[in-house]
Amino acid sequence: MGKVFFNKTNRGIKMTDSILINLGLRFINALKYMLESSVIYNLFRVFFNWLVKDIKKSRFIGFICKDEKTSFYAKYSAILGNIQDVLSRFSVYCRNFYDQKKEMLHASKFFKMLTFISKDIIFALGVFVCLQMIIPESKWHNIYNILFIVFTVLVYLVKTTIDIRFNMNLNKIDVSILVFMATVLLAVFNSRFSIDSIKYLIFYVSIFLFGFILVNSIRNKYAFIKFVKFIVGMSVSICVFGVIQFILGIPVDPLLIDLNMGLMLSRVYSTLGNPNVYAGVLVLVLPYYMLLFLEFNNTRERILIALIGALALCNIALTYSRAAYVSAIVAIGTFLILKNRKMFPLVLIGMIIAIPYIPSNVLERLLTLGKDTSSKYRFDIWSTSFKIVKDNWFLGIGINIEKFKLLFTQYSKYSPPSHTHLFFLQIWLELGLLGLMSMIWMLLRLIKWALKILILETDNKMNNIIIANISAIAGIILFSFAENIGFSLRMLYMFWIAVMLLVVSLNISGKQYKKLDMQIIE
Repeated sequence: MGKVFFNKTNRGIKMTDSILINLGLRFINALKYMLESSVIYNLFRVFFNWLVKDIKKSRFIGFICKDEKTSFYAKYSAILGNIQDVLSRFSVYCRNFYDQKKEMLHASKFFKMLTFISKDIIFALGVFVCLQMIIPESKWHNIYNILFIVFTVLVYLVKTTIDIRFNMNLNKIDVSILVFMATVLLAVFNSRFSIDSIKYLIFYVSIFLFGFILVNSIRNKYAFIKFVKFIVGMSVSICVFGVIQFILGIPVDPLLIDLNMGLMLSRVYSTLGNPNVYAGVLVLVLPYYMLLFLEFNNTRERILIALIGALALCNIALTYSRAAYVSAIVAIGTFLILKNRKMFPLVLIGMIIAIPYIPSNVLERLLTLGKDTSSKYRFDIWSTSFKIVKDNWFLGIGINIEKFKLLFTQYSKYSPPSHTHLFFLQIWLELGLLGLMSMIWMLLRLIKWALKILILETDNKMNNIIIANISAIAGIILFSFAENIGFSLRMLYMFWIAVMLLVVSLNISGKQYKKLDMQIIE
């Protein structure tokens, strides 16, 4: 399903003038040849080819390729149509107002600044993501997020007013996302508009607004890659900060490490204040490193992206987040296998070969899974949370931390946590069955469409983008089974950015291939 990673000539991998690069690529070529010549690899290859051949004839592939009508019905929905009509009328009003007050507006320095920034909307969105993540936790306040999104909305409003090529198209937001946002609003009503529910509603509105601007701004694969470069640049910045933090020394935190297990580990958290949050963000970004590796044609650029990717992996290792270790493997493995199914046996063999080379601290940390106080406390939290869900399974308890803590003390003798440490359980607890089912439907629906495009194998570059999005979501979803990715606003933002980027890639593909269900009318 696509081309392999290396630039090949008739003789093998293309070399450069650098002796060091030449030797390194020769080593990789030799290692690849040895693996492909091994008995284990060929056994895996035969088994996997048989499996793929069997799957291609299965009902699963038939289900993936089956057309859906949900997008068609949503496009002609009266409710969504009325909302889109309001947006269109508002856009027309802004353009008429601009035409009438052009001289007065251009006399304003603030409007001039917004106009200047709106000339490169992708740059503005990329800067937003960078600022969102690189501000240290000690200096961060969630109000900054609101200020950032208000400013971004103003910039995009100016963009759509001045540039008629850009508009406010609600149809570019998939209907499943709109359904999930409706369940959030329902949970706010169920919470009776508590302080917590209003706060989270504001955060979700800001997430939706940013996603709405993102899917309306990224209109082709080149703009997509440009935005991804900002994501990778942001992760490099926080990785450098993490390395500096490690070198300067981090006190061992007994709240993050069970000292009774005999491990005295300093866990890196960079600018995000929590090693698990930091690890989750890096896991999500890893597939985008791999995407840029494929996009770059220059060997030196590929080596550079490989080195900074290795820096991200080192930072993940230094977080000592066990969930992140497994999730990173899944994210990378998913990318390799979707890119080229022949990589499946190589991935398995590589994982086996890598076991003896795992650093002792990392291995010891993995072996504490299920034995340390952190694991046992999580099991107690999950057990108690399921009891609460059992009594509030349909509508949930609403978005209310204080209510959750109060209920937790009624079901358990342990001190109440702020969240369940499991994303989908937290969704069920707060938003009820409707919220959980809408979240699952959204993810399955988008991934199904993405796999459908990959099966058609129409555009290799577009396929790479879709594979990166699927891999990022696969990694963070697995991570979410050990952590509630919603308890940190900044990590939640990165999750939704990955979801919206997948929607963007489907929109772009839908415009190119009319046979696909997700077609976008500009």
